[in-house]
Amino acid sequence: MKFDYSFLDLDYTIFDTRKFGDDIWAIFSSRGISRIDYEETYRESLCTVSKEEFDYNFQEHVDFLRARGCKLGQEVVRELNNLVNNDYLFPDSMDFIKFLKEVSEKVILLTAGDFKFQEEKIKHCGMAELFDEIVILKGHKNEYLRPFVEKNYKILFVNDSWRENIALRKKFDSLFMVGVDGPHGRKSNDGEVKNLIYLPSLTAIKNYVIGLK
Repeated sequence: MKFDYSFLDLDYTIFDTRKFGDDIWAIFSSRGISRIDYEETYRESLCTVSKEEFDYNFQEHVDFLRARGCKLGQEVVRELNNLVNNDYLFPDSMDFIKFLKEVSEKVILLTAGDFKFQEEKIKHCGMAELFDEIVILKGHKNEYLRPFVEKNYKILFVNDSWRENIALRKKFDSLFMVGVDGPHGRKSNDGEVKNLIYLPSLTAIKNYVIGLK
C-alpha cells in the first residue's frame, strides 16, 4: 500500500521518552530532589500557558522546583540540556522511517511541545534529514490534520497516545491510524472506537503495513 502522507509522532513513538525521563529523574535525584516534588513539578511545567498547550522545558521545571525551596544551581539546567546529546531513538526507529519513505510520497514528523525543546531532541537524534517536513505544534494535532483528511489524501498516522488517538478517531472516522503501544498506549477496548489498531513496536507496524493490500 502507498500513502500520500505518513505522519509520525516523536515522543514514545520513535523517541524513547521513558528512558529520557529516567535520565532526567536521575539528575534531579542526585541533587536530593524527592520523587513527589519531581513528579508534581513535572506536571506543573507541562502546560504553563494553557492546558491545551505543551511547553515543558528544563528551565521551567527547575524554576518550579526552586519555588518549592529546592536549591538548584544553573549547572543543573546545563546538565539536563546535555542529555539531548544522547541517542534516545528506539532501535527500530531509523529502519521504520526509511520504510515509510519507501511507501509514502511525503513523511512528516508531527510532534507537540516547546519548539526549542523538541527541536533540540530532534536535531541530536540524527534523523531530521529523513523527513520531508518537521512540524512542531503547541497543542493537539487534530486541526493540523484536518485539511489533509478533508482532501481525501491517503494517510498513515502513527502515534502512541491512546487519549489523542481516540480523540482523532472520533473526529476523523476515515483516518488510518496505527498506534504503537507504550506507557501512554492502549488503555481499554473502548467500544466507541473502531479501526484503532495498536501494535507492540514499530517493526510490528511495518510488517502490518506490508501485509495490507
